[in-house]
Amino acid sequence: MAWARARRGRTMTRPWWAVVAVLLVWTGLAVEAHAWATPERPRLNDELVERLRNGERVVHTRRAEINRGEVMAIVNVPIEGVYQILRAYNDYIHWYPDQVHARLLEETDTSGVAEGTVRVPFPFANRHYIVDVRGQQSEYEGRTVVTLQWLYREGSGNMEQLYGYWYLERWQDDPENKTLLRYQLNVDLGVWLPPPVVRWATRRMLPGIIDGLERRYQVINR
Repeated sequence: MAWARARRGRTMTRPWWAVVAVLLVWTGLAVEAHAWATPERPRLNDELVERLRNGERVVHTRRAEINRGEVMAIVNVPIEGVYQILRAYNDYIHWYPDQVHARLLEETDTSGVAEGTVRVPFPFANRHYIVDVRGQQSEYEGRTVVTLQWLYREGSGNMEQLYGYWYLERWQDDPENKTLLRYQLNVDLGVWLPPPVVRWATRRMLPGIIDGLERRYQVINR
């Protein structure tokens, strides 16, 4: 599947996948099957829209067999700029929290394979992974939407489960300059981690991903 032309005469460059380095660090139990996450548009209501417009990074977490964390935000970055940052996987070490290694292994027009390492607080070992990634472009109410998904290759590192997605949409108030983001991460690191680490993950990692992306855009567009 080739990428479609973006609205307003813009063409997205070769797709690349926002592969996630991980660090929602919670206890989790492995499940039998690995599966792709299904990207979903945020369910927006007046209260949530107001929070997002005010710059809040809205975080939700869920503890289950596979633990889930997600963050939603509106960023002052055009969708092309977000896309450029997410496809440049080798540069994740410059903006993604605690990413210490990132390397693109394979890439086609609609998929990719990447490896990475993320730092985990002492005394736990850093986590290594290889993920398969895929992306798609579509529209919502006439506005460009890009979704990017990733799935851990079983046995490729020292994790049990890792999968999730990015949802990107031109924001309705200013579609040329702002993007609605939803980032979801499902993870089982394969080790028990104490409650302070859980709090660290929730308060630092998820909002930090969005903050890092915005700062990266500013750096590369000086």
